[in-house]
Amino acid sequence: MKRIFKYLRFLLLPLSAVYYAIMGIRNLFYDIRIFKTHRIPHTKIIAVGNISTGGTGKTPLVQYIAHFLHSQNKKIATLSRGYKRKSKGYLLAKDYTTIYHTGESIGDEPTQYVHNLPFAAVAVCEKRVTGAVELVRSLTPDVIILDDAFQHRAIVRDINIVVLDYNSPPWKDFILPAGNLREPFISIERADIIIINKVKYEADVQKKLALFEKYINNIKPNLPICVCSYQPKNLINIVTNVQVSTYNLEQKRIFAICGIGNPDYFIAQLEELKAEVPTVLTLKDHRNFDEDILQTIENEVKILNPDYIICTEKDFYRFRYTDAYDILKKYTNFYYMPIEIAFWREDEAKLKNFLIKKLSEH
Repeated sequence: MKRIFKYLRFLLLPLSAVYYAIMGIRNLFYDIRIFKTHRIPHTKIIAVGNISTGGTGKTPLVQYIAHFLHSQNKKIATLSRGYKRKSKGYLLAKDYTTIYHTGESIGDEPTQYVHNLPFAAVAVCEKRVTGAVELVRSLTPDVIILDDAFQHRAIVRDINIVVLDYNSPPWKDFILPAGNLREPFISIERADIIIINKVKYEADVQKKLALFEKYINNIKPNLPICVCSYQPKNLINIVTNVQVSTYNLEQKRIFAICGIGNPDYFIAQLEELKAEVPTVLTLKDHRNFDEDILQTIENEVKILNPDYIICTEKDFYRFRYTDAYDILKKYTNFYYMPIEIAFWREDEAKLKNFLIKKLSEH
């Protein structure tokens, strides 16, 4: 079925050509300043984004950068669009001491930031300029991290970070809707640094990374490149917050629930932990846990009788502050699996030094 769908997408290539032209004109208008850009005074701006749809790993990277800059005594704020949230306009989810909003009013990723970045302010706003100006006016952060903002060019940024998925080489893909690219691969020329995420420890990994480096350098020579992977952390019970080591998953029967941009990587992580994953409930990215989903979960649990029900951290925060949580918390073996970024070799120091250097520039 996937192969048939892949070939059917070629029929959409004419629409991709139109989309390509629109994106090209838009970027040109920003480059020659027909479209206005705004420099936000009294703060530094870091944009973390990608050029494709689906999950490349932006959220763990935002959290990693925030933690590092906090260790450098910087006041940090994150600013997201708040995709599919049930609110409009600027909303301050958390300042440096108080939580004001979580869940559906701000979206799943900002809710993660509220919980995982206790030292940071968290805000959402469709208009990034409005949100950034308001953050500076009210909280005076040293650094604002723009989440999923590579295509949002209305704000001048001090550092432009692009995350690429090792398992989906962008030079092999097409522009939407025939492919998964939001804009052409050549657009990485606007980046200041590239992060290649989800890299696998496999026999030909160096060969594949060399291809990434070749194609990237053909577009922008000497563009810094860092390599990283996801590292699963302890499982956390959705009710008690009790943590369980991932080593406990070996030969255990898992009912996996995944509603992120790239579910295959999540499932592969469970399988690498030697878990048995006979049933996977794959949801559309940002899908709410409605009555149909809850009924499906109940049916599958009855059939499988799993040792563990496991979802991603993003899925957990999607239902944690909804009525669905009151239903799902009856499953005492329901856990979510947080992940963190693990950089390869000297690349962690490389990124840290890069951030410090760029943020010290006037």
